[in-house]
Amino acid sequence: MTGVSIRPAGPADAEACARVMFTAFESLATRHAFPIEAQSPEFTRMQVEAMLAAESIYALIAERDGDVVGSAFQDERG
Repeated sequence: MTGVSIRPAGPADAEACARVMFTAFESLATRHAFPIEAQSPEFTRMQVEAMLAAESIYALIAERDGDVVGSAFQDERG
């Protein structure tokens, strides 16, 4: 196993970012008996695709051994 590397995210990363994001939110919601805000993996992917296409949102992904293991999104508008 190698270390984690960080790089800018692009449109080709949408599916992997959405998978990581949905899994994280689903796990937290289930653990605390909250509704899952992201609704579905498909809905999450649509939102991630929109964020990756927005000029005002900057995204990074974390990779380990070529697999996306995390993501971060920052909206410049606030």
